[in-house]
Amino acid sequence: MALACYLIALSTGCGGWMWTRQPPRHRPSAIVLLTPDDFQAQQSPSDLKAHADRLGAALCGQISINPSSGFEARRQVSEDGEISYLVHIRHLRFMAQILPDCSWWNPQTRTRAHAARTGA
Repeated sequence: MALACYLIALSTGCGGWMWTRQPPRHRPSAIVLLTPDDFQAQQSPSDLKAHADRLGAALCGQISINPSSGFEARRQVSEDGEISYLVHIRHLRFMAQILPDCSWWNPQTRTRAHAARTGA
């Protein structure tokens, strides 16, 4: 399984952020809206400290290939003996998972978001 870790810095003032927006014909089976409670790190990542006051959040996550995905590789030999492979991928889908312990929500952003919702 291919795994990738990534860090996304959201600008302050963002709200109601979703993983993706896709055309209706390719709608994922599950969409999860993240809330400030999903971000459990107590401080911003060390490499972003200099910019923490300008960030809304920092998200750590993991992306993996869905277990229903698969591939088939066929070996081909040309007339001159050159070997190549033809690969067919089936049901290619990905899953994304937030890693809460290293995902940080700027407390100032939470205050502004709450104020926007409540009019305070």
